[in-house]
Amino acid sequence: MESEHGDSRLGPTPQPEPRDWHWAFAHTALREIVFEQTDKLLAGLANPARIDGVPAAVMRRVAQVLSVPEADLAAHAGGIRVHLRLAGILPVYLFEMPAPMAPTEAHWVAVVNQFTRSPRMAYYTLEAAQGGGTALCSWDAAGVHLNLGSGPPPALDDFLAELVVRLQSPGMPDADGADPAEAAAQTLDGTIGRDNLSRDHLLALLERTGFDVSASGEGGILMRDSGMVCMVTVPERSREYVSLHAWWNLREESSRIERLECANRINNEYLFIRASIDGDGSLCLARNVAVHAGISTRHLVSALRNFTTACREAVREHANDLLG
Repeated sequence: MESEHGDSRLGPTPQPEPRDWHWAFAHTALREIVFEQTDKLLAGLANPARIDGVPAAVMRRVAQVLSVPEADLAAHAGGIRVHLRLAGILPVYLFEMPAPMAPTEAHWVAVVNQFTRSPRMAYYTLEAAQGGGTALCSWDAAGVHLNLGSGPPPALDDFLAELVVRLQSPGMPDADGADPAEAAAQTLDGTIGRDNLSRDHLLALLERTGFDVSASGEGGILMRDSGMVCMVTVPERSREYVSLHAWWNLREESSRIERLECANRINNEYLFIRASIDGDGSLCLARNVAVHAGISTRHLVSALRNFTTACREAVREHANDLLG
């Protein structure tokens, strides 16, 4: 006896297998880039001239994951679009995937920059479910995949509305999941601006927000974060910005050209930090955080953390083989 589902004597019709490239893009390659190359990805997504090229860059990682030639997958990247929306104050980058043809393939992937919340990045997939409908899933940096239950219809606005609920009062930390530095920053009054910017004020702020800091003998502040040390300074003649600098010694036998090429590669891929080679041959990464109009303590905490994270990523990717 035949039915719309096939011959009942033979059991249910087998479900098609997910396409390798489709599955690997959403489940592996993009997720790894989000958590391992965070600032590099965010720089590309934040740049209107580069955002449309992000799917092609991720597809190159897919080729590596699947051990196939990049040329075999390049055309698939053209079918993936990236949309920017806001969930409260949080930017949400929504990757619109080609329509799923098998269960577990994704309709959408959402990449959320949570700034100073912990974890900083959130990653969601809206997947085709077994038997129809959708499943909302989340991922973490370790690759743990959580099925959060039935998902919304696979339309952008429906998916975004579900994310807003999941993110719980966007821009504000949960009581159980708050980042200690951000939670402390919430208790500080006012803003940092040119009228109240000083090393002592900045040092007190950073101490209260959980950073490992100490005053330096050169008028700056030494800030330590996960084994990295950077210098935070307030220019003597200006109260317009806070300067952040970090240095790495490079191998003595490395040539000047190799060092300059390293700095150029970092400058080409990162919008928010600038790389240079100092007179002694060391690699310097720097950023200025403007405060002339006044910024919140949360913004400053976020800027400091983003700087140290971006520096570690840039050095690991572009200078690791030159380190002394």
